[in-house]
Amino acid sequence: MGYKIAIIDPVGIKSGMNHYDNFLSKSLFELNCQPYIYSNFHSDNSQVITKIFFGTFFDNKFYQLLNFIRGMLKTCFDCKKNGLDTVIIHVFSTHLMAVMTYLFCKIFRFKIITISHDVFSFTKQDNKCFHNLIYNNWSDAIVVHNNFSKHYLLPKINPKIHGKLHVIKHGSFVDLPDKNINCKKARKLLKFDAEKKYILFFGRLKSTKRLDLLLRAMPNIDPSIQLIIAGHSGKEDFIKYKEIIEELNLSERLILDINYISEEKREWYFKAANC
Repeated sequence: MGYKIAIIDPVGIKSGMNHYDNFLSKSLFELNCQPYIYSNFHSDNSQVITKIFFGTFFDNKFYQLLNFIRGMLKTCFDCKKNGLDTVIIHVFSTHLMAVMTYLFCKIFRFKIITISHDVFSFTKQDNKCFHNLIYNNWSDAIVVHNNFSKHYLLPKINPKIHGKLHVIKHGSFVDLPDKNINCKKARKLLKFDAEKKYILFFGRLKSTKRLDLLLRAMPNIDPSIQLIIAGHSGKEDFIKYKEIIEELNLSERLILDINYISEEKREWYFKAANC
């Protein structure tokens, strides 16, 4: 096996990034790289070396920070021990935790490949100083998934590093679905009606996803169609959506599962829904 490369992902399974990391690692392995994943999940792929150095959910911010610092130190020392000098970091917003991830990697003198999933934060957490450090100073290469992101980012970074910016399309998750689960079986497991039609709104309830618009659209479609809302609220307050539900008398048309959704249940919801 040739080149070694690490994916450092403190978020991991909390936001479904475990699947992205796994499929990215699979592709890297096919390119004669030995991938290491430092996160909070085990990979089923024997070709990938995974180290669980980070936790998942924390009620206490202090313990979350402590876990992060400990996880980054263990990760950086393990990378050095195994002869890795290049790491991949995911960026969704240029906030404090993101810049701290980079800071640890720069202290240990790693080359950094930034995968910029969101070129601007959906949660309005971007910091201009941190943005400048991450993109203009600390990234040896920057990857975006489409030309829209590229053209948005180019004016916001130094022209001297435009050559570091590359468009690599988002990989597919074609191997993710469980072939043993079909629509009929999924509805039976969820105790859904076999004949009804369901719309699924899935994932973290970020305001930019505009669940409010979907709720307000419900009175304008066939009243027999039901809406499933499945995902955890994160920092969002679900009360504002409850107010719309009550205002429009939608409660009987909704199935609410406002929680962290397990891998197994995610499969059921996706297979059970029509849309």
